[in-house]
Amino acid sequence: MGNKVGVITHWWAKDNYGQKLQAYALQIVLRNLGYDPFLIRYITDGGHQECSERMCAFYSLKAYVKYRIKQVLLLFDKDRKKRMQEFIRTQLSVSHKLYTRYSIFKFPPEADFYITGSDQVWNKLDGSYFLDFVKNGNPRISYAASFGGRNYTAQEAEYVKSWLKKFSSISVREKEGLILCDRLGILNSELVPDPTLLLEEKEYKNFFTGSVNHRSPYLFLYLLGHECDFDAQQVYDFAKKHNLEVVYVISQGEQDSFPKAYPTVPQWLELLSNARYVVTNSFHGMVFSLIFERNFISVPLSGKAGKMNDRQRTLLTHTNLVHRFTNDCDMLLEDISFIEVKGTLEKLRKEGLNFLENSLEDSGSSVV
Repeated sequence: MGNKVGVITHWWAKDNYGQKLQAYALQIVLRNLGYDPFLIRYITDGGHQECSERMCAFYSLKAYVKYRIKQVLLLFDKDRKKRMQEFIRTQLSVSHKLYTRYSIFKFPPEADFYITGSDQVWNKLDGSYFLDFVKNGNPRISYAASFGGRNYTAQEAEYVKSWLKKFSSISVREKEGLILCDRLGILNSELVPDPTLLLEEKEYKNFFTGSVNHRSPYLFLYLLGHECDFDAQQVYDFAKKHNLEVVYVISQGEQDSFPKAYPTVPQWLELLSNARYVVTNSFHGMVFSLIFERNFISVPLSGKAGKMNDRQRTLLTHTNLVHRFTNDCDMLLEDISFIEVKGTLEKLRKEGLNFLENSLEDSGSSVV
């Protein structure tokens, strides 16, 4: 195995399937390119810029204790623990240490290259996700990093600009990310697809075990706990009208009275791939609908969460499917022509792979 690549991204949510799969996909791609990737197990405390070393250590300890408490609570939630923790343990290479803001800066993990992303790693002012702990000389790369619609103050923008200037290669996931980089004076940033799109359908189907047993046609409903002008009852009304069952999976705090399914990560993929229709407000729910060629609608987020809609809109624009960005279930009855979509995804896949390969081959100096 070749040079070590330390990857920092979001990884700790107990029920976010897309979060785990984007980390998995990036590791597989890096291994296929001949590198030895590992996930840096980092728990954020928000960054806390301009605080003393003592206060930084205090915030880090607080974040560590909070993380450990959550791990203890998971012992009483065996289904959720099994779904996510087992996937991390069996499918991801991870750092032996658990890093906080204080420890990652004092004793950074050793690697030849460092990558931040994908996911919304830049939606908070945490220097660790901008790789500020990396020693001078080691290449810093962002892959499909997302600002998550974050609007920086003038002072915050100066921090971000100073961090990004030290990157050898920068790529983002949304068009808004390109615009923000440009405003910060960061040149040559690129738009690339989420890492989950770098793997083909057959590579995800290797996960399938056949343990999902749904003979009758069903609609797969996957909702994150973000605000949106949509009610799950709409899906159940649509399903009843068209003689469909509903398989309903939730994540990140979504709560209502409808019955839920609690699949493992491979089961989640298999359920989505075999569904007649998919309804989701999740970016990765939409991504895998495209990969598995399922008729879907992607429900827009609203309120404060609406700032995250650009990730869906960017990909749907690429695939000429912006009309699927709706809360109208009747749109499901309009079939998608996946021949054109498949060609677009292949083009995006090549662009993402080329970016990674070129970025890792060229140690570079800076992007400005």
